[in-house]
Amino acid sequence: MDELKLSKALKLLMPLGGYSTVEGTVVINDDGIAHGYTLPSDAEIVSAILQVDAQQYKEQRAVEYPPIGDQLDAIHKGGQSHADMKVIISAVKTKYPKPNKQ
Repeated sequence: MDELKLSKALKLLMPLGGYSTVEGTVVINDDGIAHGYTLPSDAEIVSAILQVDAQQYKEQRAVEYPPIGDQLDAIHKGGQSHADMKVIISAVKTKYPKPNKQ
């Protein structure tokens, strides 16, 4: 199992922390017990991983988008500058599309 995805999924399920993973096995520690967490089921973990996967495109896009200041400057300037920025942003959106909702 992808440890990074598992970690992100567990953060969704237990946002206050109190858990750790050891080779893909989830362990609730004393802090987690104090927060009232119980060990999530496999189905809950799979569901959370699917949520993580569905949001991954946002992180990928954020890395490749031009800085927001440049985007705002292009809007302000208008004309060709704005058109060029729209092309750049559209290319990133095409590269990392939103997943289809099912």
